[in-house]
Amino acid sequence: MPEMAVPPAVNETNDMNNATIGYLSPTQGIRIRWGVWKTHSQVQRGTVLLLAGRGEYLEKYHETATDLIKRGFDVYSFDWRGQGLSSRMLPNRQKGFVRTYDDYLVDLDAFIQTIMLPSASTDTPCFNLFISCSPPVGSLPVLCEGGVQVTRTPTYKPVSCLNRIVNHRSRNETRFLK
Repeated sequence: MPEMAVPPAVNETNDMNNATIGYLSPTQGIRIRWGVWKTHSQVQRGTVLLLAGRGEYLEKYHETATDLIKRGFDVYSFDWRGQGLSSRMLPNRQKGFVRTYDDYLVDLDAFIQTIMLPSASTDTPCFNLFISCSPPVGSLPVLCEGGVQVTRTPTYKPVSCLNRIVNHRSRNETRFLK
């Protein structure tokens, strides 16, 4: 049974470190859950786009987000399609599934254009934090084309899924890996 679409950016504040949590609809019937943590530091050091690994969700990284906002960074993140509280493609919510890798890129682009770019600081650097299978390889072109000026991209365990990601991308899109 398909989930009902919600308005493009529905916001609510919860107690997860004063994060703003919301949903956006990159395509009809798909709901992507996102979170933004804004620093209260007097010195704003930058913005972090935290892309969690497959099977992970916003709450898993609330401690990381807390540490980053204490250090003066705003943090932007979301639950990938088929993960966390974002839309599931199968009736069994225990199974993470996505029809095509490109669906991840559609969701990432919608998040950047709808949530991140309108509110992120343009006066400070932007950092990406890719974790595990957070579709890092295919995400790089979306970030560059989407208008995000990336300063650094630290990764944690990215190689564990690199072969699967490369196999889903065309030869032209993965040429920069060689």
